[in-house]
Amino acid sequence: MFETWVLDPILWIAIFIPLILLFVASFIDLYRRKDLSVVRKLLWVAVIVLTVYIGVALYYLLRPPSTPVGKRSGDTNEHTRSVVDQLEGFRSAHDRGELDDAAFLDAKRGILGLADQPSTAS
Repeated sequence: MFETWVLDPILWIAIFIPLILLFVASFIDLYRRKDLSVVRKLLWVAVIVLTVYIGVALYYLLRPPSTPVGKRSGDTNEHTRSVVDQLEGFRSAHDRGELDDAAFLDAKRGILGLADQPSTAS
């Protein structure tokens, strides 16, 4: 059998190495987050440092999910408004007779990124 003095250091290493890795991983995750402001990042760092391992658990349990870059409300709204404005412009030009059906369809495909698909207008 193993002596108790042999198990104690191994047990300490088995417990604290993963906890230290989680501690470091939480700081790396905070650094890489682009959706959190600097103030919120600093608040999370303070919580993690002051409460040590409980702070790491709190961070991973309570952190907000990351938002993809293109899905931020300001980015999406600006892009959507631009596309809608362009489509409305082409629609009004089509209604006035300045664009025929094929040109209107090609313009819509160009705006929506579908320009590679063949035209099915009859």
